[in-house]
Amino acid sequence: MSYLEGRRIEVTPNHIVDITCGVPQGSVLGPSLWNILYDGVLKQDMPLGVKLVAFADDLAVAAIGRNEEDLMRNTNQALARVASWLEENELKLAAEKTEAVLLVGRRRPRAVQFQIMGAKIEPKKVIKYLGIYIDQACTFSDHLAKTAAKAEGTISALSRIMPNIGGPGSNRRKLLAGVATSMLLYGCEVWHTALATKKNVVVLESTHRRILARVACAYRTVSTEAAQVITGVPPARLLVEERVKQRCTGMSKSMARSHTLNLWQENWQQTTKARWTRRLIPDIEKWVKRKHGEIDYHLTQALTGHGCFGTYLCRIGKILNASCWYCGEEDTPSHTLFSCSYFDPLRMDVMKKILVWPEESNLIEEMLESPEKWDVLHTFVKKIMTQKEKKERELEAGGVRSGQVRSGQVRSGPRVKFGWSSIGRLPRWRIGESLPDMGGTGEIKYPGRTKTSQDHTVTPDVVWKRGPRGFGAARFREPL
Repeated sequence: MSYLEGRRIEVTPNHIVDITCGVPQGSVLGPSLWNILYDGVLKQDMPLGVKLVAFADDLAVAAIGRNEEDLMRNTNQALARVASWLEENELKLAAEKTEAVLLVGRRRPRAVQFQIMGAKIEPKKVIKYLGIYIDQACTFSDHLAKTAAKAEGTISALSRIMPNIGGPGSNRRKLLAGVATSMLLYGCEVWHTALATKKNVVVLESTHRRILARVACAYRTVSTEAAQVITGVPPARLLVEERVKQRCTGMSKSMARSHTLNLWQENWQQTTKARWTRRLIPDIEKWVKRKHGEIDYHLTQALTGHGCFGTYLCRIGKILNASCWYCGEEDTPSHTLFSCSYFDPLRMDVMKKILVWPEESNLIEEMLESPEKWDVLHTFVKKIMTQKEKKERELEAGGVRSGQVRSGQVRSGPRVKFGWSSIGRLPRWRIGESLPDMGGTGEIKYPGRTKTSQDHTVTPDVVWKRGPRGFGAARFREPL
């Protein structure tokens, strides 16, 4: 194919246009030929204080001035020379796409206006250049907010193919999560100073946490710190610092990662969150650098303590007390995995296979020792969590469904459990809210429906409550 002659564009089968200028997109020589042509604009003489920066076909005019008049004069002269060069080289300027921003910090400048090819350009508070949102004060808060919102959409799409149960393994999930991470960290060499503000750190970390929870197959209640350690992905803030060290200071990749792990370990030892996870995984580097083993839904429950444990279920209001269903002691993660006598046969199986009795102090250490031990202990944890989930479903079989369960409290004192009744799904209620025990026969209203009311016989075991969309009732249920 010739770059100079015989080029055509087939618009429709009957409409073919001859091409006399331009560079074929997607070609090997295309970028080089374009650079040769566009390099001419960068060699134009510019007023003092004006500099041109180009990337592909985007051209930035950086101008400074002692005051507003000086700035407008220098900038307009530069724009006029750029427009003249483009016209001489038969290139078209999109004046309607031209934007400007005044980098004035917290000062309030007087009215400023620029012109190019007869079009007036009013400075904006925020503009987007090469994927980075630049604001007047260079805080980059707008960039983090907009980037986080965009990443949220990607995370929501990825979450559909990464359910807690089933789906790809943790290594593939981690690979998919890299898409959202790359979006969040794009251009961090420019905006990393924005992380000096706590608000921006929260925006970055909270968005990153969502995709890490999908990688770990974790509940939404799992802390950010626990999700980061379990998945082996450093905090987004530290990833930004690591990338800046590599690309701005020339530090090697291995050394930058070593600094990141050291800072991460210090933060891990000082955090007040994820205490159970920290007891199991005190050394982050050993966990992150392991060569075998994937995490899944059941293992994450054991490592976070957020799962089918009495203390957790009681805390979220799903059951009324934290007693173990098998021995009556307090059902903590430690009790379930290492103390409850009901699961001693499973521990004995582990002992027979790897000659180690599972304990809190050696669980992770033994799992990291070899792939065989990881598989044995992983199976041990999975069997325990599966049996407890089965027991929970059996206890719930005679009561209401647990899909949208909330705990409440009637005026007379006993705690009740709200879920599904014969009238359908009930609105959510805050835990511990005082509700009247009405009894008798009442009328239930359905706002916004054709059928506005319905008589419903209410037995003494039914509690009435007023929700945001009308009235509802829930049957009393004995605690698990």
